Amino acid sequence: MISHFIANATAIYQAQIQNGFVWFDNILHVATGIAFTLLLLWILNKKSLQFSTISTVILIIIFVFCLAVIWELIEFGILRLFTSYAYSLNLYSSSVREASFDIVSNVIGGIIILPFAIKRYLK
Repeated sequence: MISHFIANATAIYQAQIQNGFVWFDNILHVATGIAFTLLLLWILNKKSLQFSTISTVILIIIFVFCLAVIWELIEFGILRLFTSYAYSLNLYSSSVREASFDIVSNVIGGIIILPFAIKRYLK
């Protein structure tokens, strides 16, 4: 989240929007997917829940996907309810295509951390 505000303050988003591709936002979403995965693994560890490898992989992907969709719906809601606020902070997806890339970037982040999850949390 802090990176998002730094990107706004330094006009990184504006420069990318003018170039037609917002790559920095995708990097932030990959990092968020990693954070979502680590959150789920922490919860599983705290609750001492054990699943098979394939079940854990599927659970991680579904968890990250669902949180990403929820986040994009929240962004859409903020855009509709607080339009000027959303535009002032670049807190919105400019299209369904961009929102889809955000969701995919989150899932990629979850997939990137899977080898760590399998090695560390699965017996």
